[in-house]
Amino acid sequence: TATSLPSLVSLRCWAVDARYARQLLPSPTDGGSLAVDWFNGTDSPAAASPRAPVVLVLPGLAGSSDEGHCKHACAAAAERGWRAAVLNARGVGGGRAGSSPAPGAP
Repeated sequence: TATSLPSLVSLRCWAVDARYARQLLPSPTDGGSLAVDWFNGTDSPAAASPRAPVVLVLPGLAGSSDEGHCKHACAAAAERGWRAAVLNARGVGGGRAGSSPAPGAP
């Protein structure tokens, strides 16, 4: 199947060295938090222009910033000078599931 070889060669087959800086964002409704993992220092003003776009990657229900497609998407964004981060669901990617909802919270 030599005809499929060019499409395979164009794929990003290299490993991505992903180092993340975790930022916890508190939830105003239930006291829990969401984990945002900033890719390879792109949370730093020195890494990208303050006017640079922010790419927020959503890994899926059971995925995390450790997923290959998240690393590749972040690397592609960073190559363009954009800031890149992955929003991890509660309890995924080494994060805690969060606290119980506050009394009276919906």
